[in-house]
Amino acid sequence: MSLIIVNHTFSIRDGQGQVNRRLVEAMARHGHRVKVVTGDADDRFGEPSVEVRVAKVPSRLPTPLAHQWFAWRVGRTLRAWREPGDRVVLNGSMAYRRCDLNLCHFVHAAWLRSAGHDWAKDRSPKSAYQWLFTRGNAAWERLAYRQARRVIAVSERVKQDLMDHVGVPAAKIDVVPNGLDLGRFTAGEDAVDTDTDASWRASLKLDGSMFVVGFCGDLKTRRKNLDVLLRAVATLPERVHVVAAGAFEGGPYPALVETLGLSNRVHLLGRVHDMPNFFRGCDAFVGLSHYEPWGLMLAEAMASGRAVVAADSVGAAGLIREGENGLRLRDPDDARGLAARLSRLVDDPDLRGRLGRAARETAEGLDWPVIGRRYHQLITALAAPAETNPHTRPTPAGEFA
Repeated sequence: MSLIIVNHTFSIRDGQGQVNRRLVEAMARHGHRVKVVTGDADDRFGEPSVEVRVAKVPSRLPTPLAHQWFAWRVGRTLRAWREPGDRVVLNGSMAYRRCDLNLCHFVHAAWLRSAGHDWAKDRSPKSAYQWLFTRGNAAWERLAYRQARRVIAVSERVKQDLMDHVGVPAAKIDVVPNGLDLGRFTAGEDAVDTDTDASWRASLKLDGSMFVVGFCGDLKTRRKNLDVLLRAVATLPERVHVVAAGAFEGGPYPALVETLGLSNRVHLLGRVHDMPNFFRGCDAFVGLSHYEPWGLMLAEAMASGRAVVAADSVGAAGLIREGENGLRLRDPDDARGLAARLSRLVDDPDLRGRLGRAARETAEGLDWPVIGRRYHQLITALAAPAETNPHTRPTPAGEFA
């Protein structure tokens, strides 16, 4: 089989990029020819069966125009490069082309209706821009997903969103969770190992008597919902600290930390590149996003053997069996409920250890070789002729109607 896989980037430092890179590597290992269309000139692959074409986008274009430019370049590349029998894999609304498989990492139509969207919280010129941007993406993705032969959702939550907000039939959707490089995340019995304690934890003067709650994500907006964790921690003993990884400059959180009187207990680290080391230094990890289709950081915390608390609004929360391998929170805005769950973890080291060990066992099912085989099975099935119906009719060289 010959595939053409399209994404803005195939870098392992980007969540969506990492999924696509592992997909390319898995298909190449199984003997398939893979053609890559990327917007990142730095993308390189060591496999001889992988060819790369770059759909370069001018760096100064604003985001909406950059997306349209990339789609136009992808369309031209596909017209010139696609051969009979090639199967095309897209990621959302990346081209004005029909495809055989579309990987869904985010449903803009669902995000637009979320209580966490900027427009729902603050009617301002900035939030109006975000509303228009999301609205435009929602219209474009509706066309893209409905005209794909098959769609892969990264979680059951995303599958439900595709059905409810995009109108994709359930029979056309497969669920494949995002994988992870399990070997990078070493699960230990102790909350803090010697190497970690000698690095970032020691630099923050967080000794073993303190309980550290980890949090990750872009902290320049409120989508990741750090607000609720801060309010929960404000009610807990002073030995409970929050360490948050992610860009925060210009966001709302430095001021909120001051307002809540948590300056000595909340540590905003900015971007962190060594995430395995970060997780090893945490005693627990929390995922609370208002809208999170998957939540790779939650899965990586589980792979690190950490006890996790996750809101049901996070796609990866579907991995958690309450009280067995983690704790769940129905409402991401429930600060009181979160405080109660964290209090249990603070007071009960045995519970913390048991949940962490079970979390690691769950994460072993997400190792990339396992997920890669699942992708291979689904993509190989695309070699069969497409069903002739309004949603899956094959039009190899056709553009969107």
